[in-house]
Amino acid sequence: MNKTTEQKVAPAKIAVENIPGMEAVTVRWIVSGSGKYTVKVDSEKGGVVTK
Repeated sequence: MNKTTEQKVAPAKIAVENIPGMEAVTVRWIVSGSGKYTVKVDSEKGGVVTK
């Protein structure tokens, strides 16, 4: 659908209103520098996943 929304407040923490069951939501960060990073998904029903 190519539907995009820019989140201008708190770019380190992306807020997604809803991730439908058995579907996916794509998010994108523009980052500079080097080093390790962590992505954490915290969902009321799905629990917490960190990679």
